[in-house]
Amino acid sequence: MTKSQPAGTKRRALGQHFLRDATIARAVVDLVAPTPNDLVVEIGPGEGALTGELARRAGHVVALEIDPLLVQHARRAGHPVRYGDASSEEMLRRAGLQRARTLVVTLPDHVLERAVIRTARRLNPQIYILARGRRGAEDEELYHDGADEVVHEAFEVGIEFLARILRRLNLPKQAIERQLGRLRGGRYEVFRREDFTPLPLGDVRRSLDALRVEFLEIPPGSPLVGKSLRDAGVREATGALILAVVREGRVIASPEAWFVLQERDTILVSGASEQVAEVESLLDAPAR
Repeated sequence: MTKSQPAGTKRRALGQHFLRDATIARAVVDLVAPTPNDLVVEIGPGEGALTGELARRAGHVVALEIDPLLVQHARRAGHPVRYGDASSEEMLRRAGLQRARTLVVTLPDHVLERAVIRTARRLNPQIYILARGRRGAEDEELYHDGADEVVHEAFEVGIEFLARILRRLNLPKQAIERQLGRLRGGRYEVFRREDFTPLPLGDVRRSLDALRVEFLEIPPGSPLVGKSLRDAGVREATGALILAVVREGRVIASPEAWFVLQERDTILVSGASEQVAEVESLLDAPAR
């Protein structure tokens, strides 16, 4: 007999992802750029962190969540989340999808996410669709199904860390904003390539030219799985820094030395190109 789950417990079996970082939520909403006249439909809001940010800027938000416990949690937090199964076309119609300006899909299930995007594009050919990405290899499928933009939480975390680096180098606020705007433009291609050229500011430019920031996923079987950062010895072996770890949508910034790495964690690594390349090799090395 299966034990019932305590009230208020998040049901991991449903595979929910929990977007908790306020910086990411604001960055995603900046991409949507809602106005007070817009209806925005969100699918898979989880605890409602993104929903709350959308509601502050859009005229009306309809957020559908299939987990009733998460619906209760979001409502207690004051977020406009309602129970609904996004796999149902009728439910999407009732949510107002056909007249909505924007659809935000943050489902953890890639197959369901693709199905929702295809249905939405058919029901409303003019709607702007922003989808949550997990792995770069899946992005093209989402674009093919009709997504206008695919956003990765880890990428937005990286932009925030880069902004902090630029501020420490005393770059003017306007210069930093221009750089971050370049990074977010064009489906993030500028950042994914290694030919990013910062502003021509003498020594600062040369320093940033040498800096590489990458998001690396720890694959199953990696020798780093199950090791603390201290025991993994990434800094000692490569000279690169692990700035943050993203696990199931939760950002662990500046993790402590005792933090234990797991497979499918995404680590945010900073260093010279050759140092980051050494980290990639370390991740893929056969476990001993």
